[in-house]
Amino acid sequence: GHRTIVVPYFIEPRAIVSYWLTRLCSLQCPAAQRAIKSAGMGDRVYLRCSANAQVRMRLLSAFRNVSGADVKVLDPDERKGPRSASTGFATQRPEQRLVAFLASEAALRASVFGLVPAGLTATSRRLYEVLDAGAIPVVVSDRATLPFAGNPSVSWSDAVLFHPERDIPKLPARLASISEARIAAMRAAGRSLARQLRYVDGEASTLVWQEMVRLGVPRGAV
Repeated sequence: GHRTIVVPYFIEPRAIVSYWLTRLCSLQCPAAQRAIKSAGMGDRVYLRCSANAQVRMRLLSAFRNVSGADVKVLDPDERKGPRSASTGFATQRPEQRLVAFLASEAALRASVFGLVPAGLTATSRRLYEVLDAGAIPVVVSDRATLPFAGNPSVSWSDAVLFHPERDIPKLPARLASISEARIAAMRAAGRSLARQLRYVDGEASTLVWQEMVRLGVPRGAV
């Protein structure tokens, strides 16, 4: 029968993102300023997303008055800016897309925890962006599907926090209770995991091939 292999999302190489982040600091154009304002500056807990799922709105409610939380669901007026989903991301000028992406990356790199709520699918590019930014992903989903879960060399539990959707109101207190020592250990594990999951300079391609061999995918199927 058919076999499904979950693979990591491809994200922009870290070195290239770092290079362009230094360029963003020198940009004074209105698009850059709007993007930075929309993306926020990051904090202990960070999230920016559209309001297209109930879980996201519940996270916004849970963190609304929490100190150290830069958690916001973009409203329709903000989505008309550089990160617009309503006006069509593909219709924006390349420089608008670039500064919007970089502003979000800068905020993630300045944060400790990056919330990864359930969306329309069982996996999320956001998870890999948070990992690569050096923050700790907090997966708030009852149906998250992770690649290489059966591979003993890939340790998700050391680098990622998983939180059930039913307990979203308890999440702020849970994150506040995590010690600095554990945060440091999880970030170190996250850096290692992020390197594994990269395609350009990591092990993702090898891990995908190993998963195919493990599942016995027929040679002519790829």
